[in-house]
Amino acid sequence: MIGVNKLQKKLLDDLYKRDILEEAINISFEEYELVETDDIMKVRELVYYIDQLVNMKMIDAVDYYIEAGMVSFEYMNKAVEIIEDRVKISKLGINYVEIKSMKRFTRGYNAIKVWLNKQFLDKPYKFLITHLIAFVCGVLAYWGVTYLI
Repeated sequence: MIGVNKLQKKLLDDLYKRDILEEAINISFEEYELVETDDIMKVRELVYYIDQLVNMKMIDAVDYYIEAGMVSFEYMNKAVEIIEDRVKISKLGINYVEIKSMKRFTRGYNAIKVWLNKQFLDKPYKFLITHLIAFVCGVLAYWGVTYLI
């Protein structure tokens, strides 16, 4: 998705693991590689990235931080603490994380397909062998869906 940087991807992954997979993960500035050095400015930077994800509808968050002090003109907020329980991943964010993980599976599948094509490239029965492999995979998938459920 356009506009999602590495930190936001890691934040989405962590929210997915926390909300969907129910792992014990904290959403705090200490867990992420932020540019700022001051702790309060790190909180404001993290809130800025969370706000961007909220605007993209990938996270559901309402009143998720405590404000104090003056507004940071760089990050346009005055957050001093994040309330983790109020930051949840949305359905769009869940779909984004799951599609991103499916790309890894697709890369592995394509690598196997290329390797098989190289193995049978010079053989005269390449077309027959590749269709036979596809047929066997289809039968195994049908058998798995029909008899194992």
